[in-house]
Amino acid sequence: MKFMRMVRAASILGRARLLKQRIPFAVSWALSYRCNARCAYCRIYRGATAELNTDDVCRVIDRLIIEGMCRLSFTGGEPLLREDIDTIVGYTCRKNVFTSLSTNGILVPEKISVLKHLDRIGLSLDGSENVNDRLRGEGSYRYVLEALQVLRRTDVQRILHVVLSRGNVHDFEHVLDVAAQYNAKVFFQPGTIHLLGTVEENPEALGEAEYKVVIDKLIAMKKKGVSYIANSLAGLRHLSYWPHPQAIFCSAGSLFQRIEPDGSMRGCSRKGLGTISCPDRLSPQGRRSMPAAVAQKNCRSCWCAPLVEYNLALSFNSSAIRNVLQKI
Repeated sequence: MKFMRMVRAASILGRARLLKQRIPFAVSWALSYRCNARCAYCRIYRGATAELNTDDVCRVIDRLIIEGMCRLSFTGGEPLLREDIDTIVGYTCRKNVFTSLSTNGILVPEKISVLKHLDRIGLSLDGSENVNDRLRGEGSYRYVLEALQVLRRTDVQRILHVVLSRGNVHDFEHVLDVAAQYNAKVFFQPGTIHLLGTVEENPEALGEAEYKVVIDKLIAMKKKGVSYIANSLAGLRHLSYWPHPQAIFCSAGSLFQRIEPDGSMRGCSRKGLGTISCPDRLSPQGRRSMPAAVAQKNCRSCWCAPLVEYNLALSFNSSAIRNVLQKI
């Protein structure tokens, strides 16, 4: 099954790049902005909005598969707060699409009966217990470790997501130790200048000099063969230019799409990109109108680590291509 997925994915990636076709190869879906955590650098939970109902979620999934989707990632907020998450996950997993879900871990033990069918689960972890609890809330470290213990008894891939910030600049390597203990990998993401979901200044944002020290260390570790780092070497090198714009092929709106809780679709999570509503997407003309509606606009660079990997793969970077296909 995995081999066939890789063949299909490679075919779609090649067709999209060479023939310049717009195909929703990878989709990130924020099922809800609701969240049961209060991370220091995030205010997404303030953005209360309507959520697409179960039937429409499933209809959109079917449409995306027809259009060429190979990878679907559920995110939020906290997607496990959806009352219908068991139905949504179960429906998607039966479609033979690589399906992942990002969570803070709090509800993982309670939902393990359905989560065990996923291909991958991403857990948010920024450092050791004191560091993580300060950044992500009291008890958050313990919740992640409990989730990892439960997931270790399944075949689900485990990825730890680290947001690099002032709070964990001297402690991020602890997450690699946790990854080694639980057979997981670690994906590193630069923090944002603004609090997520707002235009307010992020007090946890790293200074450029501090960030340079961290990213150079990660690049050196990757070169030495530290297998627990999930970013490709090419991806880390691109991220090393932050915050100075660095040209990169952009897959937003062509191979990558973002869906918001209300079903609106955009090229990526950046503000200012075009959107298309769920009803329009499901109309007979929706497939034709989608590419123009979510096409990329005025994007000078990209610092979204997962999207960077897709962008580099579409630039025919060998390490990024391997990184993307291995996760299919």
